[in-house]
Amino acid sequence: MSKIALKKESWIIPLIVLLLAALVAAIDGFGLWLSGWVAYTVLLGIGALAIYATWKAVNPSARATNAALASFALRLGFGIALILLLPVVGYQNNIEHQAGYVYTDAYIRDNQAWELAISTKPLSDAFSGQYSGDQYGGMLATSAFLYRTLSPDAHRPLLPIIVGATLSAIGVLCLWKAAQAWLDDRTALLAAWMFTLYPESVLLGSSQMREGIVIPATAIAFYGLSEVLARRRSGWLWLAAAATMLLCIQPLAGFISFAILAGIWLLDSSTLRASRRRQTIPIIFLVVASLLVVMLLVSSILASLPSVRGSGPVVHSEMPRMR
Repeated sequence: MSKIALKKESWIIPLIVLLLAALVAAIDGFGLWLSGWVAYTVLLGIGALAIYATWKAVNPSARATNAALASFALRLGFGIALILLLPVVGYQNNIEHQAGYVYTDAYIRDNQAWELAISTKPLSDAFSGQYSGDQYGGMLATSAFLYRTLSPDAHRPLLPIIVGATLSAIGVLCLWKAAQAWLDDRTALLAAWMFTLYPESVLLGSSQMREGIVIPATAIAFYGLSEVLARRRSGWLWLAAAATMLLCIQPLAGFISFAILAGIWLLDSSTLRASRRRQTIPIIFLVVASLLVVMLLVSSILASLPSVRGSGPVVHSEMPRMR
């Protein structure tokens, strides 16, 4: 990249962040505009840095970059539209719609996150099973952290949506790179745009739903594996980041995703060639068996958590609605 292009990026990106934060703060109408502008500037700035760092690492084509930017804009724009329009065009007798939420579980979880944020309780209480809105606690803790650190003066539901939109853009870039490494440029671009435009993905990413984080985290894990197979150490960092997000937000999805990735790794031609040369096939099967045992043990532990089992009739009655 030329010095001129780098200099141009150094002022264009911050300017876009400042203007977008000002616009979002003016639109949302929650609390004081200045407080909202500061909160959105900080979160959008961190998101812009994360997207830019991924963009530099992946080095995508212009079309793949456009898909990533479109993914961010779609989810943030649709999230704003839902908050503004649902109270007007939604069901008048629906509490969730009147509050700007599509999903009941998102409404419960996000409001409980706000209650935790403004309380004196530690954020670790999100994992204690006291809150029916999140049986795992990861999404609840994440939202509560955002509210407590960036928006203690007012409940701003767009903050979690910005996180989801940011991760979605990163997920598009990672999926494109991984698909390019395994397949070809045309298929990679098709996968990136499918990820960007798939209707349910857009809707979930525009709501305060854990799937808005789980879906891009899976794409990040896919990219991490492709880097590991290419003998790049950075792949392990991507896998670790994806595993952390998945296990905190949705452990079952994390187990399934990494089980599939382990199967891809075992069946990859380079892995098979290396195993034949080093006669490590028995070791591989031993590792896989150990992983399965660990997964079963962890699943058993998770099933015993109060936040999963529920601690009373009220929690049990709400659990079928939780995602």
